[in-house]
Formats: sequence, C-alpha cells, structure tokens
Amino acid sequence: MQTIHRHTAQILHLGYDYDTFVDTVYRLRQCEIEVCAHMILGLPGEDRKDMLQTGQALAHLPLQGVKIHLLHIMKNTGLLLLYRRGELSFLDMNEYVGLVVDILEMLPPTVVIHRLTGDGPKDQLIGPCWSLNKLKVLHSIDQELERRNSWQGKYHTC
Repeated sequence: MQTIHRHTAQILHLGYDYDTFVDTVYRLRQCEIEVCAHMILGLPGEDRKDMLQTGQALAHLPLQGVKIHLLHIMKNTGLLLLYRRGELSFLDMNEYVGLVVDILEMLPPTVVIHRLTGDGPKDQLIGPCWSLNKLKVLHSIDQELERRNSWQGKYHTC
C-alpha cells in the first residue's frame, strides 16, 4: 500500500484499491502472518490532509510494521513526465520531516518502524536531491520529535 486514496492509486496504476489491501491485511493476520505496510509521502495529487489520512488509516489496522517513504522522481519513469508537465512537485525536507513526525505520533507504539526515509540511486535520481543525505533527514526527524516533546504513539487512539 502506498496510499488509501483511490484517485492516487489510479494515477499510479497500482492495480488494487484500499479495500483490497485492508481485506488482505485481515486475511493475513487470521493466518498469523505479520504485515508491514508501506506509505509514500508526496504522491501526485495528494496534499497534507490526504497523507495524514493514510497515516491515520494505517494506525487503525492490525499491522506489525510500517515503512515510510518519500516520493522520488527517477529518470525514465512515468512520474518524471508528470513532474516535467508541472503536475507533481517535491516535498521540501521540512515538510517531509513534519509529516513523518505527525504520522509517528498517530501510529501505535507497538508498530515497528522499518524505514523513515530512503533515496534513489544518485545517477538515476531527478529529485528531491536533499533525500540523498539520509543522516541529515533522520537527524532532523529526531530534532523535530525533541522539539515537540513527542514520540511514536503520542496521539494514537484505539
């Protein structure tokens, strides 16, 4: 899963929708298979509210892990075409850090966070270039958690 929003899934040609994902999560859990979901921040057509809705939806599923990703634009991809037409822009680092912390605050403290950021191969990456400095991004997330006096699960509700 990258998003709960049908319009985004259609743009990305995901081939499944959120309801299918939820059904699959519950079926896997019935078999006692642990589930790690991925979400991507900065997808085309999504605003802050959309991204937080995806985080909130993840917070209420029986997940054991979450990977949070930043949308990267790579050479020779369909997303590059959207970017060049001005239909897609990059999140800046401060926006990304704020969103990550907002999502961490809503996720249950028992969920393992497998990833907070990532990057693409430098020779293929169109942007955002700030993502190449993972340590700076991770440090900024830590600083934002400290600034807010916050932690994973701070605002989680059952």
